[in-house]
Amino acid sequence: MSTLQLSCRQYLEDMLVKRGFADFHKYDLEYVLDLTLQNTSPLHIGSGGIEPLGSSVDLSLVRGQLYTPDNVLYEGPIIPGSSLKGVLRSLAESIAISVNMLRRDPVKLSNDKEVMCTGEYLADIEGGLLKSSGVCSEEEMSIVNELFDDCLASPVVRLFGAPWLGSHVIVYDAYPADLKSPRTM
Repeated sequence: MSTLQLSCRQYLEDMLVKRGFADFHKYDLEYVLDLTLQNTSPLHIGSGGIEPLGSSVDLSLVRGQLYTPDNVLYEGPIIPGSSLKGVLRSLAESIAISVNMLRRDPVKLSNDKEVMCTGEYLADIEGGLLKSSGVCSEEEMSIVNELFDDCLASPVVRLFGAPWLGSHVIVYDAYPADLKSPRTM
């Protein structure tokens, strides 16, 4: 298919495949980290739900269940893997910006909205640049080319993913090491 007949999203996907960033059918390396986390200060990760009037708590905690290989059931507060992954991504973005591996200046979208190349704005970038259903114009292709290395396919995006590229990182929920429910307030 000629590049003149591609949508901007297809154009970006072709660039990702050609440079080897979207090659999910093989693993070159795999690392598995089994970590122990320790809180050094109080922690609250809310469930995001609204508690009914008269409830004994203002904001409920995220809770989970886990069966161990010994068939022991833990039911209690957890730290969701998505929260941990968000913290890791934010740290990676800060480091990447400081060493010029992630674009520092904002991207101006077609609606004149300015967004950064960080995780919280990637869906806006997709909506502003890549959702065109028609053929990607030469001007749009040059914008994709300009943003490719330090935004659309930055090392952080290649590791943690974006709406146009799947994540290479899986983070599971964190449970208490002793499987005893921690003290909560």
